[in-house]
Amino acid sequence: EELSTEHADLGATSWFLADATGLQWARVPESETIGKSWAFRDYFHGRGRDLPRDQVPADLRPIRAPHRSVVFSSQASGNRIVAFSVPIWSGRRDDPRSQVLGVLGMTVELGRFGELRPGAREGSRQVAVLVDSREDASGHKGLLLQHPALLERLRHRQPLPSYHVSPALLERMERLRTEARADLARPAGGLPRDASELTPRGSLAVAAGEPGVDAEYEDPAGGAYAGRWLAAMEPVLARGQDTGWVVVVQERHPDITGPIDQLGRTLLRIGILGLAAAAALLTLLWLVVFRLLHEEPRPTLRTSRLPERAEEGLAFDETYVP
Repeated sequence: EELSTEHADLGATSWFLADATGLQWARVPESETIGKSWAFRDYFHGRGRDLPRDQVPADLRPIRAPHRSVVFSSQASGNRIVAFSVPIWSGRRDDPRSQVLGVLGMTVELGRFGELRPGAREGSRQVAVLVDSREDASGHKGLLLQHPALLERLRHRQPLPSYHVSPALLERMERLRTEARADLARPAGGLPRDASELTPRGSLAVAAGEPGVDAEYEDPAGGAYAGRWLAAMEPVLARGQDTGWVVVVQERHPDITGPIDQLGRTLLRIGILGLAAAAALLTLLWLVVFRLLHEEPRPTLRTSRLPERAEEGLAFDETYVP
């Protein structure tokens, strides 16, 4: 209860505690799952898939490191959820005498990941989507874990459909995860991917030739999200490990190209007005020149200067004309 209250921002659906045999001893909120064995769940044994409930191996052991489970259907709510679980040790983890006493877990419903809720940034036209590139409980890859369409259905208490991305996009995601693992394997002097690249800032102005970019992305949710999108992808790393999850930030092409088109139209109008003004000025100048060249000269009268003083007289080579 304290964990649930202190970390309410995580958007957890439940917190639970199981012992080393998988028996659930406590859950918040309380449900009928308490007192039952959930050893077959992936969040308990960490084998990457849920086992048949009636075929649990006798040598099954709990996880020994933090683990993210496959997506599964909750017995308490019926919704698809994912669990984050950690082992509880009897002593120091590096002490060979320590044993795993149990498993502490937190579950989150698909569509309720707080960090990716749409509308977190006012005025943003981008959509943040979380994809599981690994196999889910049904054996399929590319399941959407977080999407505005899922959150909308949860708000209306509607069942969640299974949305999967295309095989071509899954191939791109696998390349990104491979590159991320290579970055993590670099020596100490190497520079790993910056977490700030997880969600690109501003408009998705990125090179379409990069593996983390899809210029023709089609949203698998369809409906209001159908149409052409530009998407940027980045794998999710937790504690230096590849989780298999990929964040996809998508933005519609008109939202990206709209400002550019508007700028182009504005520059075109300015250019047209500039050409019109230049043409008008040249026309005016030609009219002035044409008028000056074709205008007849007017006759002018020239007066002779008479001597101001009588002693000046006339020069000997000048002729007086009365």
